[in-house]
Amino acid sequence: TVKQDNKTGNSLGRIIFRFPNPHSVYLHDTPSRWAFTLKKRAVSHGCVRLQKALDFAFFLLKEPDELLEDRIRIAMDIKPVSEEGKKLSNSAAYSELKHYSLEKYIPLFIDYQTVYLSADNNLRYCEDIYKYDSSLLEAMNDLNLKP
Repeated sequence: TVKQDNKTGNSLGRIIFRFPNPHSVYLHDTPSRWAFTLKKRAVSHGCVRLQKALDFAFFLLKEPDELLEDRIRIAMDIKPVSEEGKKLSNSAAYSELKHYSLEKYIPLFIDYQTVYLSADNNLRYCEDIYKYDSSLLEAMNDLNLKP
């Protein structure tokens, strides 16, 4: 097994959010911050890059927990902010947070659209970067629906 640490320079960034799916698609941080400045941001191979991954991690927690938040920060090579958190890395009993499972299942829906209705009520078309449109149109034709 080959594994990268979740530190600066990891191709998936410093944190990854895994969820059940048959495609090995995940939500993750990215060291390539420049990607968020692009108008066309389809630079991944199917995974979803998060611009504010740390904020998302804290959002997913059931309740705010300063110590857990600092353990996440430390695991991501970010300095802790609470007094307790600042003492963690010096503690002989401290073990780095490598994995954390949420207590409660949170549904996640990822939507892929190549056409949408804009705010000015016009249809807008996007590039079909994953090449799903042809199979969708074929399935619709099989149902005798017009695309």
